[in-house]
Amino acid sequence: MRFRYLPTAIAVGTLAAIGAGGTVLLVENAHNATSPFGGARGSDYRSLMGETNAPGWMMGGSYHSYGGSMMGNGSGDPGSVMGSVLAGAPGPRLRKVAADKLASQVPADSIVNRKTNTVTFLGTSVSFAAVASGPGVGMYAYEIAGLSNPTIVVPAGSKVAVEVVNADGDMAHGFVVAEPRDSTTWMPMMTTREVFAGAAVWVLGESNSGGAHISWARFAASGPGTYWYLCPVPGHAHAGMLGRFVAGASS
Repeated sequence: MRFRYLPTAIAVGTLAAIGAGGTVLLVENAHNATSPFGGARGSDYRSLMGETNAPGWMMGGSYHSYGGSMMGNGSGDPGSVMGSVLAGAPGPRLRKVAADKLASQVPADSIVNRKTNTVTFLGTSVSFAAVASGPGVGMYAYEIAGLSNPTIVVPAGSKVAVEVVNADGDMAHGFVVAEPRDSTTWMPMMTTREVFAGAAVWVLGESNSGGAHISWARFAASGPGTYWYLCPVPGHAHAGMLGRFVAGASS
């Protein structure tokens, strides 16, 4: 699959369209010399799936054709279009029973406070699963340690690994740690940059009979402060798919 940038004025409203020949058209931010996904334009492109090196299906060969924009056709949730387009994408998956188990699993070296809806990590090696549309929450929520969109607290400087799972059967979801101002943006996929390098899985297709799509966000929480993790698919953060991510302090 090949990548080609288009000026914003030409391709307003179209994040990506997959056409014959497997070319992905990405909107270029006219005011920024970098990709809206954090990589330099024309080099070091970061995969939508969250890895530093894009998976094979995004970097070579072809993918199925699709005649419309992944941002939707003017009606309904754009996530439903994106979820369907990416439903058959190659990559790691989890069966439903395994995804459900991850959604309720308490991470190692953490304290879960259900009263305050907080997961606090005690060590500097942090690992947890964020299951989009998990079995215990609604469509526009992450289930983490059995909680809905909990506040995540980690020591500043922690090495963090988030296993992002899309358990939704008819919607695309993603995960990005962003600045507080980005929690109010309707289209974070187009305007948001991850606050820590690597702290994003931009989009995962809907789950199907093969299981739930997964990918990893791996990053260092190098700057202390209060941030937000949110779904970058247009409209999802507005619908409530977000939570606080605190580095270096307790909630």
